[in-house]
Amino acid sequence: MQDSKLKTVRQVLKGELHSEQGKQIKKEYEFKNNCLYRRDGNELKFVLPATVRGKMLQLYHDQMGHYGVEKTLQRLRRDFWFPGMRKFTKQYVAACVECCHNKSKGGKTEGELHVDEFIPIPFATLHIDHLGPIPKSKRQNNHLIVAVDAFSKFVVVRAVRNAKTQPVINLLNELTTFFGLSKRIVTDRGTAFTSHRFEQYCRDNHIQHIKNAVRTPQANGQVERFNRTIMTYLKSNTENNKNRDDQVRKIQWELNTQKNKTTGFTPNELVFDFELRDLIPNRLVEVLHDEKFPVSDMTVKKRREAVAKIHEQRQKWKARFDAHHRQPPSYKENYLVVIENAPAATGESRKLEPRYWGPYVVRRSFGRDR
Repeated sequence: MQDSKLKTVRQVLKGELHSEQGKQIKKEYEFKNNCLYRRDGNELKFVLPATVRGKMLQLYHDQMGHYGVEKTLQRLRRDFWFPGMRKFTKQYVAACVECCHNKSKGGKTEGELHVDEFIPIPFATLHIDHLGPIPKSKRQNNHLIVAVDAFSKFVVVRAVRNAKTQPVINLLNELTTFFGLSKRIVTDRGTAFTSHRFEQYCRDNHIQHIKNAVRTPQANGQVERFNRTIMTYLKSNTENNKNRDDQVRKIQWELNTQKNKTTGFTPNELVFDFELRDLIPNRLVEVLHDEKFPVSDMTVKKRREAVAKIHEQRQKWKARFDAHHRQPPSYKENYLVVIENAPAATGESRKLEPRYWGPYVVRRSFGRDR
């Protein structure tokens, strides 16, 4: 019932208006002491005027511990009633700044999996990231640069002394001598990739540089997945930390000779049209590999099969991911939002810090939940 109809109810109860629904109105409402009440079983609930509903919600929600919609309604319904009570309470609680700052959302996490278009050509799209810092090796290297081809999943790992721009450019120059220039490079927003020198390198070579949104490592999942594998290998070989630079070659070889679950082929098979000799220093393995002959026509066939398998797996990933997440809201310009608070570790308790900061005004929507 709208508030405009409450006026009709008052007029009927005061005898100022005769209505066909008068009998029903008199059964549901009562007017006494110049106040309007609504019958709820054997109880009478005061009908809150529109002008004081916000103040009453402030009392029953803000000053009662910032309870959720149901508990706030439960308290409110003990003494009061007004049309659209649930909707009004729900909107009030949703707009409470304190609740937005400090309460975590329950249920499924918002979001859906967005799959980008990939180019079915080796090294057309590169995903790059730094891994580290880690204990220094004999050559004083304490970082690894990991580059992954989006199509073949071919991995290139290099040990470097820092996470600056120049080692990244050196790696890219090395790769271009073998595979040519990439069309796209996907990175996070580390200083090595946001520097003027790196942006200039991409412009000079006509490379599209795609930077992930802040705090979304999953957007660069191609390389993040290999980072976990590499870290597992390094942790299990801690006694050889000083000789880590010599292990990098072996790590790269092992990753590129393992069959990828998505493509169904090893990265080497999708990049090269001949069988590579194994790094394992075993004479029997060498003899077996020497018996194999290059079959260039098979590489094209394998790449076609890999493309089909990648599309199939992507659909499965999306269905699985979306099933465990709820539909994200569509944010538009001038919307008010809060941003998750990620306080830095200082050794002190952070339990009472707000979970979110804001509110902020949306100035631009990029799509894909950004």
